[in-house]
Amino acid sequence: MTKRKRPKLDELLIRLFLLSVPECRVRAGLPARGPLTLQQVADYVGVSRQAISQTERQAFRKIRLKLAKQQIDYDNQ
Repeated sequence: MTKRKRPKLDELLIRLFLLSVPECRVRAGLPARGPLTLQQVADYVGVSRQAISQTERQAFRKIRLKLAKQQIDYDNQ
């Protein structure tokens, strides 16, 4: 079994952005609207479903931390 080459970060970000554009989703054979499964995103981006899930968890963690910091800053004003 050969290991797939991981796309670079900016390429991943561009691909993920394109998933938000209905016309691009249709061209990729995905539904134009609505949520996608982790597997659909992983297939489109070219990484494993687990990699997408891990990235999603990290992103939500960063968002929660940022929101918590903003709330603390707001409370201290």
